[in-house]
Amino acid sequence: MATTSDLSKNVFIRVDNVLLKVLEYEHITPGKGNTIYSVKCRNVETGKQSEIRFRSGEKNRHCKSR
Repeated sequence: MATTSDLSKNVFIRVDNVLLKVLEYEHITPGKGNTIYSVKCRNVETGKQSEIRFRSGEKNRHCKSR
């Protein structure tokens, strides 16, 4: 299991049993509260693009592309 700090472009992650490719990610630090990672990704099977937010330190399954 990887954490949010391991996110980068062109990495594949699995969220809710769906394989997604990371297109962009942004590290957001609000004035008060935890850091948030906003990730723009594409579903590998359907091609649908979506945006997901993770809290800092949240774990997810990921595998790097070569």
